[in-house]
Amino acid sequence: MALTTYEFPETPARETGQPGASVIFILPASPGDAERELLGRIATALKADPDRDVAWLIPTATDPIALPSAAGGQVRLVMSFGVTPESFGLWIDLPASGLRKLEAFTLITTISPTRLATDTHEKKLLWGHMQDFLDGQ
Repeated sequence: MALTTYEFPETPARETGQPGASVIFILPASPGDAERELLGRIATALKADPDRDVAWLIPTATDPIALPSAAGGQVRLVMSFGVTPESFGLWIDLPASGLRKLEAFTLITTISPTRLATDTHEKKLLWGHMQDFLDGQ
């Protein structure tokens, strides 16, 4: 009896992680001082130390990323700031701002930190998603 063999395409992207990180922030560009301060407040509100508990990832066209395959182990939250899930290997349909509980972790998407600093409506949506995440812990 012949067995059919299937080949599954794999992303050429490198897996990126930070030992000990329980939260991943995916950013469209390196944050400036004001953006870093805002992201630090967001991390603190999530009960995470921005320097110890948060991995900061910036995908580029020439150096894409893939979430660590061990994300289910220690990573409990991935937050994407203005970066589409497809850019880091998640092929899911999610509005620009939203929360999705996945099997291994929770994903929150929102707008870029630069825009978030001045958009009160998006900021309220984000804080609501963060509260939902914390309530589900």
